[in-house]
Amino acid sequence: MCCLFVLCGLCFATVIPFPATRADLLGTWIGFDSDGIHFYRVTFSEKEGVVGAVFVKSAPRLYRITNWNIDSKGKLAMKLTSASTNADNIVITGKVQFPQMRLKIAATHNGWSHEVSMYREAPIEEHFQLLRKTMEDESRGR
Repeated sequence: MCCLFVLCGLCFATVIPFPATRADLLGTWIGFDSDGIHFYRVTFSEKEGVVGAVFVKSAPRLYRITNWNIDSKGKLAMKLTSASTNADNIVITGKVQFPQMRLKIAATHNGWSHEVSMYREAPIEEHFQLLRKTMEDESRGR
């Protein structure tokens, strides 16, 4: 009877995803804040990267990632410098569990912050293009 409970426990155990490695993060990620008003795009190279932000009816803001790191638990840290004149001073921290990257983006001077869920750009773009083409073909009666 005890073995039955152990077996049931193993069958219904929660699967804990492994944190991403540094190599997993290379490339471009996109996402919105919880309000859907602020859009972010992050590109990681081996040592550096770029962060872009677009807010409703405002010019894009760019930041250079001068250094970034991910630890064995998936905790992400970045060092940033402003790359555009309209960019606020911000700090970005996060947690990565593939396929999602959850970032906290916070201003250093006035207290605003955003929680942003990010995903790899390439698969989203592929799905978007496929869906757009299929819907356009359907509307043309093909």
